[in-house]
Amino acid sequence: MGQVILLIDIGNSRIKWARAEQGRVGAPISAPPEAASFEGLGQLPEAPERVLVSSVAGQRLDAALCSFCEQHWSLRPVFAVSEPERLGLRNAYADHRLLGVDRWLAMLAAWSRCRSACCVVDAGTALTVDLVDAGGQHLGGYIVPGTRLMTAALEQRTADIARHRAAEPGAPAGQAAPGRNTADAVAAGSRQAQAGLVRQALEQLGGSARLFLTGGEAAQLAPLLAGAEHRAALVLEGLLLQLGASGDDRDA
Repeated sequence: MGQVILLIDIGNSRIKWARAEQGRVGAPISAPPEAASFEGLGQLPEAPERVLVSSVAGQRLDAALCSFCEQHWSLRPVFAVSEPERLGLRNAYADHRLLGVDRWLAMLAAWSRCRSACCVVDAGTALTVDLVDAGGQHLGGYIVPGTRLMTAALEQRTADIARHRAAEPGAPAGQAAPGRNTADAVAAGSRQAQAGLVRQALEQLGGSARLFLTGGEAAQLAPLLAGAEHRAALVLEGLLLQLGASGDDRDA
């Protein structure tokens, strides 16, 4: 059997983890972004030999994870950082460290899968859209609020919308048709705004570009985007590509 690696993606709205063995990433498990969620790692069938982490949630959760791993497995987690280049993918940022590591890893996984022009969308608390050309050059990206942030902004600044949404049933996930009540109109409008941005980004890359979706809201966005490839573990796949080479992370 190959080395067992635990991959962890600590985001703003969810924590995901999955086991990787022999270069394959298993189905991810999702939990709330709380330190208590790490206790679920204690239910793994066997202790990992390495723990690799992508984190954008801040020092508190990072420290909680480090403490858990050291106490349970005598392991030091290895945290990924954005790089200027890897596997032919080149970062567009002048200071590569300022690109969110989750965006970098998602692009790395997508690029490694297709080796062609691609658009990488992470739909979560925020919606991020990154463009990569056919030569592996990251062209930059877009960041807009996710659907929950869009809705919250409307409710905070428009009293009528907040009142009507509270009294009306919510729209089904992924609804795209024009809303016939306020709740449906807000939900459909938010989804269409995001889908429109993604379509515009794809036009910049040309007709043959691949479209990859990941993140907690990806399943709701996918029906609005023809040809989209939904990969729930895209960030974890990139994490394995960047840091998966054999190493010894155990405490001395």
